[in-house]
Amino acid sequence: MSPPRRWFQIHLSTAVVLMFVAGGLVCLNLEWNDVYLVPNYFGFGPLTVWQERGWPFVYWERPSLKAACGVPDRFYWETLIANVLVVTTALVLTFRLSESLIRRRETRKP
Repeated sequence: MSPPRRWFQIHLSTAVVLMFVAGGLVCLNLEWNDVYLVPNYFGFGPLTVWQERGWPFVYWERPSLKAACGVPDRFYWETLIANVLVVTTALVLTFRLSESLIRRRETRKP
């Protein structure tokens, strides 16, 4: 029987899973999403008005290059903090699930 793990030790597979989950969540938060309007009166293609960044809440909005110049970016600290809390919660839940599955399997071994 192996000695009990310290409270701060995690399995390598948990670290790998956390790395992929964190990478996916960072990509979701850093990707610019275009907000489209319906085509204009003359029937030309859709006009991109704003680009947004953030998941699940938008924390940064900016006008696209096709929009009017001189419009300032809008940055929302409250939703950025909410996004950080959502990502942290997702990582903690992933950590708990992965470690509980691994430790449950370890206790079943004869």
